[in-house]
Amino acid sequence: MSTGAHYGQLERHLHELRSRSDDVRLGAARGIRSVVAQEARELPSDIFAKLIGALSRHIFELAHAHDAHDRQSGVLIIEAIIDIETDNDAAKLSRFATCLHRLLEYSTDAITITMSTRALGRLARLGGSVTADFVEVQLKLSLEWLASGDRVEGRRLAAALVLRELADNVPTLFSLHVGQFLAQLWHAVYDPKAQVREAAVAALAACLRMIGARSTVHAAQ
Repeated sequence: MSTGAHYGQLERHLHELRSRSDDVRLGAARGIRSVVAQEARELPSDIFAKLIGALSRHIFELAHAHDAHDRQSGVLIIEAIIDIETDNDAAKLSRFATCLHRLLEYSTDAITITMSTRALGRLARLGGSVTADFVEVQLKLSLEWLASGDRVEGRRLAAALVLRELADNVPTLFSLHVGQFLAQLWHAVYDPKAQVREAAVAALAACLRMIGARSTVHAAQ
């Protein structure tokens, strides 16, 4: 996959992501980040762009995999390289946002959903127009999922976790939707699944932290 001097290392780390050991997978993700960061410094920009393109396609394939373990590997790669700068960060982040959206919409296992929302929080922190547009869409969609009576497996959990991440990472944007958030959150607070209820409480706590922090800032002005 890599066209630089560290082809073997990158291929080995990508293979290690298939391990069932969490420690091995986390080590592989760190290794991928190290290799990609080094290639960013050493490769001509056009060759590095091809490397990022190849990795993005691999992430896309993993995000569409049937196996939850493979989908989680895709998230680990996103987290590993999300903040490594490229000449076309907008395209890279747009591809990552698309993969995360799919994972949040269609995943049913809690581990994949939790990992995806964590990656989304990191994406939200990066800022930029592409990220802002994606975050706005995902925020509104999560509010819809909270109130939905369809009971699509995993979506209410994903919604609560997404909203917690956005309250913590993009408070200015989140503050515009506090009223709707508080109105819809109770659907998750009273959800029959304990995991969803716990995520809803965590989202509420993040919202209250955000409100408290903004009140402190305004009081100091």
